[in-house]
Amino acid sequence: MSDKILSSRIFLFTLIIELITNFGNASLVLLLFTVVISLVLVNVKQNFKYLLILFLISDDQSRFLSDSLGHPIFSIYTLPNFSMIVTIFLLLVGVLKVIKNKNIFAFSEMKILFKFYAIIILFGLVFGILNIFKYPRMVIQDMSYQINSIAFLLVVFGVYYGNNKDLKKLLQSIVTAITVKYLILLTLFFNGDGEIVGQMVKVTGESGKSLVPLYSSIFLLLFIFVKNFTRYFYLLMFLVSLLITLSIASRSTMVFAILILISLIFIINISKFRKYLYFGYFFLGVSMTVVVIETIRPGAMVNVLWKLNSFGEININATSHSSLSPVIRYIELLNIFYAHIENYTIFFGSGFGSYFVDSYVKFPFNLFGIHAYKHEWIINRTFFKPHTTPIFLFLKIGLVGVLYYYGVFTKLFFLLKQKVKEIEVSLEYIFALAILPNIFLIITKNYSSKMQIALGIYIAIVFLITNSKKNEGKL
Repeated sequence: MSDKILSSRIFLFTLIIELITNFGNASLVLLLFTVVISLVLVNVKQNFKYLLILFLISDDQSRFLSDSLGHPIFSIYTLPNFSMIVTIFLLLVGVLKVIKNKNIFAFSEMKILFKFYAIIILFGLVFGILNIFKYPRMVIQDMSYQINSIAFLLVVFGVYYGNNKDLKKLLQSIVTAITVKYLILLTLFFNGDGEIVGQMVKVTGESGKSLVPLYSSIFLLLFIFVKNFTRYFYLLMFLVSLLITLSIASRSTMVFAILILISLIFIINISKFRKYLYFGYFFLGVSMTVVVIETIRPGAMVNVLWKLNSFGEININATSHSSLSPVIRYIELLNIFYAHIENYTIFFGSGFGSYFVDSYVKFPFNLFGIHAYKHEWIINRTFFKPHTTPIFLFLKIGLVGVLYYYGVFTKLFFLLKQKVKEIEVSLEYIFALAILPNIFLIITKNYSSKMQIALGIYIAIVFLITNSKKNEGKL
């Protein structure tokens, strides 16, 4: 299959996903999934990319958060328990592949990661042993943090290991699919079709928005390393990704994006002159994006500045708060900390299925209607899932678990960084280089099943690239 035919097919496939998500129904989602699975069964290696694109592109939440009932979406993530069933099936397939091919664990990175996951799950189950009987569903949901990533890591690695040609086609498909999706989001921004916050149009509210810095990194690296005229299209897509980042105006995502993009330019193996040149492109690109946003939506950047200024707004004694997000997380952390101290669980946590209560530090505002927690949790004052992964892990597996979590991925980062240096400039090199610094963003923001699945997919991709004997040639 030629690259042009592949691109056209992925272009059409992405459009179908977006149309069904925003204008379809549950039956069409199931039909699309059935077609994709049929293609995979016909030729796993050639067509598995369609299943992965389906998971990466599908939205898990409407961009109209405050009016979600009036703007329903339909995807594999919104059908009750559907993505979980598929993930469990893929996990079983992945386990069978491991049994059949034990060479998967011949790689040091894979050994480190699976030892890590085994220890995390063991700790969570042992210290939450009583919750297995009291709150079995919550225990399973807590385990999904690991299971979602493990399932896709195993299957993607198993399908593409030793299959460089189809891996390259997967990477090309991801670039095409994200390009189509981001151009759709750009159109939504121009049309003012999204959640209006101040004067800003928030074009997406789904959890995959946290992957924008990763895709920005890929577009930037394509612009830097592609030698033909196409590079300017990638520059345009890089600017589009910056606009989407500012449209979303997530504090942590914006900070991560700045750090990641600057670090990428710093670590790539090019001359100092070219590094300074691309630093200039980056800051000029940000300035141009701000000008475009302000031209189309005058006053929209006030929302971005407000978001950044409210980063540290955690005064729990204030009579009012301009942003509830930081103070909610601060109160969560305080209540979990005090409970750990009282119950002597600060080191290893309260286990899977555990929850925190706001008996130590009360929430000074009404939790109903702000989409922070389930109504049942608010009524019972039992909050099973605090916001952001670090706070979640602090509750479930304690301080030691949090340090272990970031310690393992830091070790993997440095191991993989050495291997990436040995890869020639190619699409594989660009993906591996882009994924590396974004690992820390994804493991910090993998609060949803979609982000956990994305972590498994992209970790598998970087493992495949760095452990491949060769890639499929230069750009």
